[in-house]
Amino acid sequence: MNFAGAEIVSASAVLATVTTNATNSFGYSGVFVEADNITISGLRFNPNVPDVNKTIEVIGNGVTVKHCEFRDGGSLYINDWRYNSTTNVSYVTAYTVQGNRFRYGTSVDIASGAGYSGPVSGRLISNNMFTGEMDPQPYWPCISFNGSGTGVPWFVCSVGGATIAGNSFAGSDQQIRARGNYDNSQFSWGDYWNTNSFDRAVAVGVNPPADIRTYSYTSGAYTFPNVRRIGAIIQGEIDHAVDGDIVRVKAGTYWESPLVNKSVILRGDGRDVTSIRLTTGTYLSALTITAPDVTVRDFTIVGYDGADGTLPSTNIILGTGLSTIHILDNRLRIRITEADPTRTRASVFSQRTP
Repeated sequence: MNFAGAEIVSASAVLATVTTNATNSFGYSGVFVEADNITISGLRFNPNVPDVNKTIEVIGNGVTVKHCEFRDGGSLYINDWRYNSTTNVSYVTAYTVQGNRFRYGTSVDIASGAGYSGPVSGRLISNNMFTGEMDPQPYWPCISFNGSGTGVPWFVCSVGGATIAGNSFAGSDQQIRARGNYDNSQFSWGDYWNTNSFDRAVAVGVNPPADIRTYSYTSGAYTFPNVRRIGAIIQGEIDHAVDGDIVRVKAGTYWESPLVNKSVILRGDGRDVTSIRLTTGTYLSALTITAPDVTVRDFTIVGYDGADGTLPSTNIILGTGLSTIHILDNRLRIRITEADPTRTRASVFSQRTP
């Protein structure tokens, strides 16, 4: 409630701040929700004392978390302690996460049986704002679904998907991810792509974003299979591609110098709205193509040059002995300084065998 006794209906209007002091031995849970049909609304959560892990942990069905501001970099963590592994029936079949502001990399994490059964329409993540400002780990996804089959001892059951719409995502290297064992028929990746707003978004597959390629990776002692995601870095999705894939890049500005080392189509949303701002650290700081049968289209590619304008700059480098390279409908520019980002001198450089 505000001072007039009215309900808080926006995360930006929150007045009450909560600083939790959870000291449970396994992953601090600032707020623990065990009962069903609980609503948490209109609160601001600061970092837990002594440390941050799960801002709110939910094991009850039908929770609603709305109009809250999360400022701790932790997690709204929904999992199912009462999942029936004999019948594969979830206890947690429904939740609503709506109109919140998740700041400093705070994420929504679904794990261990939550939502594997029950209608997807009962699980809603909508109209939230995810921002990763000052996040020391921007690679952690804003929304993550974590099933079994990973070796992680607390991801013990398969999970299901949710309706994810009307959210805004900014400042993270991953936006929405699923990994391990989950029911992919419950994940509408194309809708996730089209009904949310992203500062950056990249997806790869034969027909992304509707059909997203899976990959696996190892982190520490654990191997995560069957990973699908909407990422935010072009190079990351090229790395997961196979020959013949499409790498879709949503409108936004991407500060990187991609290496295209597979036979893929790298496609932006249009050169007026999709920009690659080349960075230092690679040869001539260029977008580099080393594989045959590559298409790069629908980008503005802004080169990197010396501040005095005397150093050479190349926007795109083609490797030796390549065939069927298509550079289509792009705009090439040179950035002498940030104050002058639109200089038009630019080039495509082909490496030739002496």
